[in-house]
Amino acid sequence: MKKLTLLLLLFTLSMQAKFYKATVTYNDGTTKNGFTEIPYYRSAVKFRASEKSDTEKIEGDLIKTVHVYFDDNSDQTYFYLFPAQGGSKEPKKQKKKQWFASTYLGKVYFLYFDVDGNIATSMPGRNYFVHIPGNDYALWFMVELAGNQHMVGKKKLFRKMIEANFTEICPALVEKSKSEKFEITEMPELIKIYKQTCE
Repeated sequence: MKKLTLLLLLFTLSMQAKFYKATVTYNDGTTKNGFTEIPYYRSAVKFRASEKSDTEKIEGDLIKTVHVYFDDNSDQTYFYLFPAQGGSKEPKKQKKKQWFASTYLGKVYFLYFDVDGNIATSMPGRNYFVHIPGNDYALWFMVELAGNQHMVGKKKLFRKMIEANFTEICPALVEKSKSEKFEITEMPELIKIYKQTCE
């Protein structure tokens, strides 16, 4: 996972150029409503008070979340955090923060970022992370590889990562993962089990 710092180019160029209705929440709790681009690899967020107003840049370190409302009535929350590895006891943080999108927000947040490219130069796919609110980092959990690529030993890795990340947060989930009946190998399935077991 040494390539984590290089995996920051997400989604499509057309989405990057578009501004969406959004709420920026600062670290001090104050909010600012307007329009933003989707946060990507840049640290700063481009913000407009209205659709036709001038663009300003807000540094990521000042922001707690960016909540974006899309044209299809869906919405998404983005967090500016350090990617980290090593489990909850001894996290090893990367040197630079990056933007993460949310897939589930509960007692624990499940976040992700997407990686474009090819297998020769990177690991294209969706990288999932676990974030405990209050920490300035998110812990790498799993990657769903793009295309027809498949990860060998995925079930075993799921069990290993559950134990590394949830022993203190939700021991019941760790116990379930040790069962012979535990067959989960996809993140949506894990999140469903997490909600049933830990929330």
